[in-house]
Amino acid sequence: MSNPPKALYKHVEPERIDILENLKIRFTPPTSFNDPFDLSPAIVQPSEIEMKSLERKVADRIYWKLYFSGRVLSRKEFDKILNGPQEKAREFFRDNPDFFREEFARRQSDWFGKTMGILCLSETANNLLMWSHYTDSHKGFIIEFDPRNPFFYKPDKPVGIHCGHLEQVEYPETENRPEFTPRGKDFHSMSSMFITKSIHWNYEQEWRVFQLLEHSNQRLTLGQETIHLFDLPPDCMTGIIVGCKMEEQPETMKRFIRAIKSNPHLSHLIGKICVAKKDSRKFSLNYVPLAI
Repeated sequence: MSNPPKALYKHVEPERIDILENLKIRFTPPTSFNDPFDLSPAIVQPSEIEMKSLERKVADRIYWKLYFSGRVLSRKEFDKILNGPQEKAREFFRDNPDFFREEFARRQSDWFGKTMGILCLSETANNLLMWSHYTDSHKGFIIEFDPRNPFFYKPDKPVGIHCGHLEQVEYPETENRPEFTPRGKDFHSMSSMFITKSIHWNYEQEWRVFQLLEHSNQRLTLGQETIHLFDLPPDCMTGIIVGCKMEEQPETMKRFIRAIKSNPHLSHLIGKICVAKKDSRKFSLNYVPLAI
């Protein structure tokens, strides 16, 4: 991993003042992202040998699950029962490669959506597109983080990348997506798909932190969606930039100031808050200290 920059930034909409109020932040499953290619590699069909190895791993899992549930079969009996369906499945996937790729991609996406949460951060705090896309057209704000804070280095069990660690996103100059061949827990071939995006997104200069959703500290249900929140240590936040249109929303501005001033854990941010102002001549923003 490359060394992280001195600061990383989270662009948020005005409603996310609740991050400051509750000191919790969402790790979002990739199925909720605005890029349909995120964590969606090109699936390469395994060879016959690789397919048989994969089948054996799946069969082992099924056998021991049955064994410990009390349905005792000898391994020879189990393999005899399974052999016919396995051979038919192998023939079907060999004759229908598109179905295999589509079905595996669907199952993989479903697994990521239920298992993996991602916190997306950026190296830049002065990109006009980022302000427009992620802060409700400049009505929200940006949180500055210290990337060397222990919050960004919490080792977890591997799932192709190190959960709890910062990972820099790569933007290769190619239209080809990362390839993935299903071979069980092949973490090496999985790693690139977690941090590779189209070069069209390189303006975001993104870094990511991955966490298993099962480790979230709070879960909220909004319609059909579950929001997974993780505790956010106050000392990992080192500054805030208020969008140039937040001041046009008096109630939002009052709530923002109240969230800072009423929480003693955020007192270190007072004096480190700026408000964005449109430059009088250029297509740029100037950050002016905000007294609260």
